[in-house]
Amino acid sequence: MKIKVLKKIDYKGLPVYIRRIDKLFEYLIIYKGNLFSHYLDIKPSWNRRFFKEKYTEKQLEDIIKVSIKSAEITIDKLLK
Repeated sequence: MKIKVLKKIDYKGLPVYIRRIDKLFEYLIIYKGNLFSHYLDIKPSWNRRFFKEKYTEKQLEDIIKVSIKSAEITIDKLLK
């Protein structure tokens, strides 16, 4: 199993980490000493399953955008 941090951003003063664990894409948020996380289980298209890299660069960019947007929604709800 390979775990890779794909991106680290700050949103409204909170750190957000986007990481990949095989076909799972997870965001991590640290808020008031607590760790919040959520993952997206995104399966590669059937024809990419035979490639070493299961996702194209464009697919990875889109997955990261969706993960960031999900993290932002979570942070907005936490800060209400």
